Amino acid sequence: MIDKTVIKKATLKDVDSLLGLENKTFNFMLWSKLDFINAVNNKEYLVLTLKIKNELIGFMVARLGKDECEIENVAIKENHRQKGCADRLVRAIIERATKLKCKNVFLEVATNNLPAIKLYEKHGFKKSYTRKKYYGDIDAFVYALECI
Repeated sequence: MIDKTVIKKATLKDVDSLLGLENKTFNFMLWSKLDFINAVNNKEYLVLTLKIKNELIGFMVARLGKDECEIENVAIKENHRQKGCADRLVRAIIERATKLKCKNVFLEVATNNLPAIKLYEKHGFKKSYTRKKYYGDIDAFVYALECI
């Protein structure tokens, strides 16, 4: 399945699909339609989609700072999880951050999201610290990856 996927920058035509996947994936800290529109239109954001035959399977949103990148939002359709889709998106973000000369890539991940933690650690992310109750009652680990 992975070899049939295509990763591209999101466009405004993708916003409704991004929002739909967001709403099916999360039940708190949801992005609004305006949040996605602003991210897609803002050069300080990188919004990547992963599609199979034009069907949105997943996305990743990263904010690009002067010399750093922060992964802010990730979602993969439930029936496509644990199949390498998030792995492809993480690699794509790291590659783009490196090309843009970002020194670090940061992210937060819920302490109970073991598959995501394993994925990030596989890519070399190191746990920096914990944010208490970042996701409601759930703590978040802050991870960082040194790119340069």
